[in-house]
Amino acid sequence: MDPLAVAFRLGNFATLSLLTGVPLFLRMSLGGAEAKAILERYRTLLTLLAATALATSLCGILATAASMAGTDIFPVDWETVELVVRSTTIAQLAMVRVGLLLLLIVILFCDEERHPVLLLMLSSAAAATLAWSGHAASGENLLGWVHRLADVMHILAAALWIGGMAALILLLPDPDYRRTAKMLHAFSWIGSGIVSLLVISGLVNLALIVPIDRLMALPETQYGRLLALKLLLFMVMLLLAANNRFRLSPRFDRQAPNTAKALRSAIAIELLIGFAVLTLVAWLGTLDPEL
Repeated sequence: MDPLAVAFRLGNFATLSLLTGVPLFLRMSLGGAEAKAILERYRTLLTLLAATALATSLCGILATAASMAGTDIFPVDWETVELVVRSTTIAQLAMVRVGLLLLLIVILFCDEERHPVLLLMLSSAAAATLAWSGHAASGENLLGWVHRLADVMHILAAALWIGGMAALILLLPDPDYRRTAKMLHAFSWIGSGIVSLLVISGLVNLALIVPIDRLMALPETQYGRLLALKLLLFMVMLLLAANNRFRLSPRFDRQAPNTAKALRSAIAIELLIGFAVLTLVAWLGTLDPEL
């Protein structure tokens, strides 16, 4: 394992999940006007996330070049970096991501309107480029595009789940009970769609990464063991989400004492597990499934 490569991939996955998922969830649950008002309140945080995603994307390119050259990242071998950017899809899509994030930061700083739909389109497109940073990047012809499409679906669905939890944690202390209840109810039906998309796209990805004749041997590999851990954490998240939906959310609707605090703590634990899953995803993308 290359710790730096995994760290930069995790930085990309985490920041872009929040940068895409929070605005998308707010728009789906509250509508455009309320979502825009909330996002304006957290404009500095969004800018910081975009800047971090930009930095980890650039560092990821340096890590890719160093890995291909068999050298350390620093001092930077700019000739190798230029060669990698010109000749590899991973680096080229990373540069596209850098461009999208730069434009996003400029709009957050300079455009007084800061059109939420445009910001969401830019962040979603930047997140989608992550599909070219792992195993899907090596696919060819029609199956390669199916793999990348499934990966994009997986990335955006996960971003919506992560972003939805983060938005709820931020706004649960808000005294506006009506808005918080609306978000919780929306998260219930949005969550069902997210899980369906994750399961379908995950199965497609697995089928295209691991040949059928290698499935039985998968538990013997590091990739297989990490994948099993990822699935276990995913199941734990589902159990926590079910507890939030069927036990804590109805108590919140009845305005039972201390429910908002309990709900916020439960969602925070679920979000932490979500980031652990993203760490495993970042690691899995650097491994050979057959080793």
